[in-house]
Amino acid sequence: MELNAVLRRAVEQGASDVHLKVGQLPVARCDGTLTPFADHPPLTDADLEAAAFRVIPKHVPSFAELRMPAGVEAMANEHRGLVLVTGATGSGKTTTLAAMIDHINKTRRQHIVTIEDPIEILHDDHGCIVNQREVGIDTDSYLAALRRALRQDPDVILIGELRDAESAETALKAAESGHLVFSTMHTIDAAETLGRMIEFFPGIKQAQIRSILAGVLQGIVSQRLLPRKDGGRVAAVEVMVNNARISDLIRESKTEEIPDAIAEGAFFQMQTFEQALIGLVIADEIDHDVAANAATNQHDFIVALEHALKRQAAGVTKADELPQSAALEEETAMPSLRIAPAE
Repeated sequence: MELNAVLRRAVEQGASDVHLKVGQLPVARCDGTLTPFADHPPLTDADLEAAAFRVIPKHVPSFAELRMPAGVEAMANEHRGLVLVTGATGSGKTTTLAAMIDHINKTRRQHIVTIEDPIEILHDDHGCIVNQREVGIDTDSYLAALRRALRQDPDVILIGELRDAESAETALKAAESGHLVFSTMHTIDAAETLGRMIEFFPGIKQAQIRSILAGVLQGIVSQRLLPRKDGGRVAAVEVMVNNARISDLIRESKTEEIPDAIAEGAFFQMQTFEQALIGLVIADEIDHDVAANAATNQHDFIVALEHALKRQAAGVTKADELPQSAALEEETAMPSLRIAPAE
């Protein structure tokens, strides 16, 4: 097997990942679907045992290229607090975070420290000094790196993932002390994210954490990738911006009311996942069925979509009725590749 040829072919086909395993054809993940190279012979022991590759873009896309809702860029323009980007594995969180860091890098003169596992996108210094650290190579753990980073005069800190109470509490303290902190969680929306964050901690401490979170949280961006009508995938993005109402709901442990607050928060550049889906359908980017199947509550979504389509037909196009959609564009530049050891 000529490994470089297989990887180059995967990149040319727009793959996001490549999987290699003895006895199987090479497989590439294109638009979220695993597709074997049917004209390639199965791999043998002479090739390798197994490996997984992630395609890493050389170019960091801008918010305009990603067509992100305005609320996402507004969060990147903040100078302190906590910003969380959430979603399932492969939902585009890394790309969105990279766009945020790149935006800051090009518009400010500050010190940015990233702690990642692994480092996927490299950032050159522009206006900022950017130091990237990889868990397992440059540091033993997220927590150890985060504690050290706080002693190195950072303005902006990116933590690859909040996984436990210790990392979450350290991130909250960093945000509370005046840093701008970015991180991710594997949660599907803002309400679940807030609940998960608070559940990291024992009951006796949760009221204190809710109070801190209500004060330092800037916002939550939640993403899901869906198949586009014309090929490729598009991100449906929920945006929650922390305002007085959201802050009170967090402090009072009323996270079940968060979706309604987001739905009514267009003035603050918020949109729910369902509003994002409606925007994508109206923009003719995704099918009705794809949107309905992706909705959290299918029945409520169908009713809301029918209402929005009727208003569109009647010529009503207010921003709060037709939310801005977000799309992840395919990269045309030849990306680099990072190998992940097989388990």
